[in-house]
Amino acid sequence: MTALPLHTVTAGDPVHPPIVLLHGFSMSHAIFAPLMALLSDRFYLIAPDLRGHGLSPKPVDAYASSADWAADIAQIIAPLDRPVLLGWSMGGRVVMDYIRNYGDAALTGTALIGSYTGPVPAATKANRGPMFDEGNRPAGTAAFVRACTKAPLDVELSELLTAEALLCPHHVRLALADRNEDYTDTGRNIRVPALVLHGDADAIVPPEASAAHNILGVTHIIYEDIGHTPFLEAPDRFAADLSAFALKARG
Repeated sequence: MTALPLHTVTAGDPVHPPIVLLHGFSMSHAIFAPLMALLSDRFYLIAPDLRGHGLSPKPVDAYASSADWAADIAQIIAPLDRPVLLGWSMGGRVVMDYIRNYGDAALTGTALIGSYTGPVPAATKANRGPMFDEGNRPAGTAAFVRACTKAPLDVELSELLTAEALLCPHHVRLALADRNEDYTDTGRNIRVPALVLHGDADAIVPPEASAAHNILGVTHIIYEDIGHTPFLEAPDRFAADLSAFALKARG
């Protein structure tokens, strides 16, 4: 297991219950900035840029091993007091990498947002497709960002997320496309409280592929008329739902 020194941002007071936020494919911590602003009065939020993304290291060949992805997260969790580990989209897969390799004893709970535990859904592959056209990289990246929500985001936020997504280089995107891990058994082994939240209009990860189908005793919440990023599309509701889950799980 080889951990990389991930670029990480935080918000809130470290005395508050911690939540670690893992972003999705080709994105960065920046996608969680609005959510962190809503929750920083009650929680300590930790949002890394995953390996190959944002301002974190981007080695040529370091993306195939589940153990390496897990080690990255383990080093972040180690000093924390039983955080909730939240993964959005591909970030949910990294949550599964961590649990596969370390178990969930160090966690208060897990939250998987617009994510899946089985093989990569066909819709996910299709919407990622434009991002692999290196000759039309900006347009392909903008198309992916647009597909993440049912209604268009504010122009300024959309441009910010597109710029952040462009920080993920072509070799990383290709390496991630080759990761087709099946975490069905890992999901079945989760013993801490689990939240799965999905938009019913999610065009990236259809609700029928939701991680909820593989996790026992899960709290499963569906948002009507919402796409792949419910924390951006229904921010106040999402913050309330995540807050309630995190505080109940902590006991």
